[in-house]
Amino acid sequence: MAKRKNKKTHSPFSKNKGWRILGLGPQECIKYFFGGNAMISIIVLILICFFLAKEAVMFFPDYKANLELYRKSGQEFVDFADDQLEYQKRIKSLTTQVKSYELYERAGKDAEIPGVFNDMKRIANSLMKDEMKEIGIASDRLDKEMWTLLFPDDQETQDKMKSAAEASLKKAQVTLNDRIQEVAPLIKESDLKKEYQGVLADDVYPNLQKALVEYYTDFDGKDVSPSYVKTKVEEGEAKRNKLLEDDLFKEYEAVELSNNQGLKEYEELVNELRTHALVTKQRAESFKTAAARRVALEEGMKHAGPERKHSMQVEFKRIPTEAPDFDQLNKELYEAIPEHQEKLGVMMENAKAGFAKLPDGDALTNKKSIRLNKELHENIENYDDFMNKKTELMKEWSHKDKLSAGKSFFGFFFGEKWVTNSSWNDFYGLMPLFGGSLGITLIAISVALPFSIGGAIYVNRVATTTEQNLVKPIIEFIQAIPSIVLAFFGVVVLGKYLVDWSNLPILSWLPGFPMDQGLNMLNAGILLGFMAIPTMFTLAEDALNNVPKSYTEASLALGASKLKTVFRVVVPCAISGIIAAILLGFGRIIGETMVVLLVAGGRIALPETWTDPVHTMTGIIAQETGEVTAGSIHYRALFMVGLVLFTISLLLNSLAQNIVRKFGHK
Repeated sequence: MAKRKNKKTHSPFSKNKGWRILGLGPQECIKYFFGGNAMISIIVLILICFFLAKEAVMFFPDYKANLELYRKSGQEFVDFADDQLEYQKRIKSLTTQVKSYELYERAGKDAEIPGVFNDMKRIANSLMKDEMKEIGIASDRLDKEMWTLLFPDDQETQDKMKSAAEASLKKAQVTLNDRIQEVAPLIKESDLKKEYQGVLADDVYPNLQKALVEYYTDFDGKDVSPSYVKTKVEEGEAKRNKLLEDDLFKEYEAVELSNNQGLKEYEELVNELRTHALVTKQRAESFKTAAARRVALEEGMKHAGPERKHSMQVEFKRIPTEAPDFDQLNKELYEAIPEHQEKLGVMMENAKAGFAKLPDGDALTNKKSIRLNKELHENIENYDDFMNKKTELMKEWSHKDKLSAGKSFFGFFFGEKWVTNSSWNDFYGLMPLFGGSLGITLIAISVALPFSIGGAIYVNRVATTTEQNLVKPIIEFIQAIPSIVLAFFGVVVLGKYLVDWSNLPILSWLPGFPMDQGLNMLNAGILLGFMAIPTMFTLAEDALNNVPKSYTEASLALGASKLKTVFRVVVPCAISGIIAAILLGFGRIIGETMVVLLVAGGRIALPETWTDPVHTMTGIIAQETGEVTAGSIHYRALFMVGLVLFTISLLLNSLAQNIVRKFGHK
């Protein structure tokens, strides 16, 4: 019996017959093509990591040197006093805001009219400045004596110049008339006559009166006359003045006056100390670059002409040759402590006398006034502790204290100030940016989670075929909307509606409501949540599709309902994929740039409520990268922020992969 020949097997990439080039066949080419692509991706990723790390790590030595100079120059000392000044100003500002919001609440629309009148007049006068100047110039050209003196024997030229001047004046009058109709509804006729008597077009005043009436028709909702406008202004001022006689407003005004007493003198002292410290810093920076400037000038003088060489020699002599004596330069700061204590004591004593007159705020009716009054009382409670703490720091301060190695590291990751391009000193604290990014991301996840995961469960397990064919394309179409379009929608539409909704009485219990502006963390979070829905929906549905059909059939066979099967069997089996979808959506949100740059508000401060304007890590990179000098500390700080973002995204993706691998269904 003949032996059966064993069937020869081949691996997917084994050699086979066919064309070969340089010893490589089709299978080998395909293998090395895809393998090469993977290797290139790995190399590119390594290079990105290396470049990010190289620039970012160099940031910490530079920042440490920056903070050392900040201490040696005395700026740190001055900032302790400046913090006290700003705290006092904050209390003063809160007092004024509480009173103003409550005043407008009680006075209503009539009390706003005088303020609106003055604002419109100021803005309109400013906008009409150029047109009025042109009329003045054109009016001067009508001077007959000027043309007679310039062209004494040429009557024809005199007539031509006069005609040109008249045409120029007429053109300027028309331009002014057009401008008045556009932007100056509240300019007083007497103001125009006073400066430009006899040079205005005849129809200026009727148009001015018409614009005035149209403005107040819109403002008051009915037809009015200029005399009615004057009456309303007087009534508004009278009503406001009468309200100011109320005990509540008198008490707040008394607090304002007390806060002002001693404030100006203390501010003058702080400004003097600030100027002294800034000069010390400039001397230190000048000496730091002295060697390089000296070499550059010496090289330049070899090729310069006599005059240029002389000026370069003068500049060369001005370059400092000795390091600044910080002991001597900071002597003035140490000697200023007694004067500081004296003026601070006067300011605090007057302020606390005013605090004793401050009402508790139970009589307030305006929501913003109530919220700000609460903040005011909190600041007053911490007043002594804050002021005394800063005073102790000033007494203990020494420009000779060494800066620890971790100061720049912890100052970056836990610092609460991000100040760049400052004439005083730059600070690079990540916390405000990280807090803004995290707050927006949490709001976005809260918005996207129920719609994306809930939608995936419904479409995959409950919806009919018709519903699936309708819903899935619509959700996936969201990905096609450019982020700049969504950002524009947030600025123009959503922000306005959020402000209007926040003023509804039914929502007044929510923290942060009513909102002061529409560009804030909530607005950005809603838009980013909308953008993340397609990503999370698609990944979650894929996870649900991977659940074996036998599980569903077994559950139904045991008598479980369809709904119970979905939530007790299908969802638990797909939970790893759903969690991975959420984490990847989280990464998608935290890396978004355009929306947060335009919609988040751009305020660099730690958010206190979910409606505060904020800045983000991605936004700061996009905003400031084009303004920095390569190799500067600011440049490297942005790279450090980029490295933090890269690390967060890498960790989220790694965590998602580990969850799928560890808990995924096999």
